[in-house]
Amino acid sequence: DMSIYSFAGPTAGNNEFAEYTNEKLSGKYVCIENKNDIATHVWVEDDMKNILPGIYNPIYPGTFEEKMLESLTGDITGLGYSKIGNEEFVSKEFSGIFDTGIFKDYIMQAAYQHVVPYALFSFVRTPVRMIDVVINILHDLWMDIKDWWKDGKRTTLNDNEKEKMFEVIREEIYRYESEWK
Repeated sequence: DMSIYSFAGPTAGNNEFAEYTNEKLSGKYVCIENKNDIATHVWVEDDMKNILPGIYNPIYPGTFEEKMLESLTGDITGLGYSKIGNEEFVSKEFSGIFDTGIFKDYIMQAAYQHVVPYALFSFVRTPVRMIDVVINILHDLWMDIKDWWKDGKRTTLNDNEKEKMFEVIREEIYRYESEWK
């Protein structure tokens, strides 16, 4: 007997594919989602039009992100993409993360929401000693970020800025972990 779990995934196909998969897997497919992760809304036409532009309110897409969303939405209009499986949500409200430095940027908020909440979700089933290991891995990944896009222009972060922003992530991880344990 087998069950399938996916994390942070966009839709996998159209409505017919979703119905077929759900029928064949008989509820044994669980899609773990963060409601604040844009990836879990991609290809769902209604979500692309109505959720993604304001998902990080009061942070809104810049010109670059608006054009990208318009283009992607145009590409999928009328195709009927649907999600498959049961949905489980992992997000909690990340209180300070929206108000801090570069996390006021739509793309950086999207990157954070696509990675950190899923790592935090895993803490529920992770021995406490592993939390520091996960934090160190996230830190190394964060320090590897060379730059990001803002209104269609590449912007570079220096190491001091990255360390400051990662401290926000580290604090959020420990706060979240203490609430779940």
